[in-house]
Amino acid sequence: MKRLLLLLFFVVMFVTLSDRSVYADENLTIDGLENFNNKEFPIKTDLSKINFTEGLTLYDFEGDEFNLSNLLVDYSKVNINKHGTYNIDYYFLDSDNNKHVLETINIKMIDSIAPQASVKEILLNLNQQVDLKNYISVSDDSGLPVNVEYITNVDVTKVGFYFVNYIVSDAGGNYTTVKTKVIVSNYVEIDHEAPTFSHIREEITISQGHDETKALEIYKSGVQAYDGEVEITDQIEVVTNNVDRFNVGFYIITYYVSDAAGNVSVANTKVIVVDDDVDYPVIIGPHQVDITINTTPNFRNFVTAMDEICGDLTDEITFQNNVDLNNFGEYYITYQVEDYSGNQAEKSIRVVVKDNVKPTITVPNTLQVNIGSDLDLKTHIKVTDNYDQEIDYIYDASKLNLTTVGTYVITVQAIDQAGNIENEMFFVNVYDDSRPDVLYEDPIILGSLVAAGVSLVVILVSSIFSKSRRRRYR
Repeated sequence: MKRLLLLLFFVVMFVTLSDRSVYADENLTIDGLENFNNKEFPIKTDLSKINFTEGLTLYDFEGDEFNLSNLLVDYSKVNINKHGTYNIDYYFLDSDNNKHVLETINIKMIDSIAPQASVKEILLNLNQQVDLKNYISVSDDSGLPVNVEYITNVDVTKVGFYFVNYIVSDAGGNYTTVKTKVIVSNYVEIDHEAPTFSHIREEITISQGHDETKALEIYKSGVQAYDGEVEITDQIEVVTNNVDRFNVGFYIITYYVSDAAGNVSVANTKVIVVDDDVDYPVIIGPHQVDITINTTPNFRNFVTAMDEICGDLTDEITFQNNVDLNNFGEYYITYQVEDYSGNQAEKSIRVVVKDNVKPTITVPNTLQVNIGSDLDLKTHIKVTDNYDQEIDYIYDASKLNLTTVGTYVITVQAIDQAGNIENEMFFVNVYDDSRPDVLYEDPIILGSLVAAGVSLVVILVSSIFSKSRRRRYR
């Protein structure tokens, strides 16, 4: 017998330890995340070179330390080219490749580089009305719009030499200033003809993740600009704020050039960012889900899709659904997703339609019964179920004695055809109406009488105030 008990003990320990590894995510704690939470990184920082697990410790609920090699970090939601706050997930994958997120922290991408600005000497004719913002060329490494303000003493009604100071600021709070001379003269021949572009391509293709400097060289390659007969190609600026080199898609870039008189020309072209990666996306979800019969779940919520290059592709998932939610059984849903390069992934999930809802037992809180009376408990017990029309139930009234004053407990148990069990209880208070002293000593009856008395007082007071109001407004 002892050997059998010892063997049973080891079996229970083995199952417990096995369950611990399977459900570890429910009890794991990461220590040291405060070193990374809300940490600031300069924009364009290569996060793949940051060790986000350095200095961290992984514990289970018993305080045992786990190997950090199983702890993964997902920073795919971070746009390293834009100033802002982003989420990073710490997670691990179980044996079915399901993702379990343990903690989520914030990091900040900080733009600490001032925008670039350049401006040439401005020539104006007497009484010429202009917007001085049109004479400055600006760019910013963040790819976000910049704000241009200026301070000047220019008076176009008077011939003379003036100055304008430009202040250019970006979304990160960085700013730069430039200054130029403004000449107002009635002898200046004003040039009103805008420069012209040549050899601008209708479409440019670059690889995903292309180096910014090399991408700019591709954009400018072959493009020329002229002010009349004079070539001013070196004055061309390319605005690439809308291009996300890390995400496949179609974008628009703008070419900008101005001549010495401040005449501006603008031209647009399309940029296509392509995915050169041949890796397949991954659909993440459970192996099986249990669905309550006659319900309408959203099957799309069971899975997500990630791609190493394209990031989150969950919104691109399609699926085939043949699940009959009105009939018990096992079904399969097949999910598919395709990244921007045409790489496809597929995952099937088993769906079990079952009745996993307990029956509902409705009973009174307390029954008041005069001693010696007859009592049919079944008339006070009602059992319903979400699926079964008729439900079996039993009740235990073995201690009930209708010939003896006292309070007795009645227990009820119901079980539906799927095996779901529900338990309920209520009280039967046996009293003797020929002995009011016993009646009032019973705490349940006494409480009921007090509650009834309070309700009666409230009704009387309300009635009095109501009559008083009616008399007042007659």
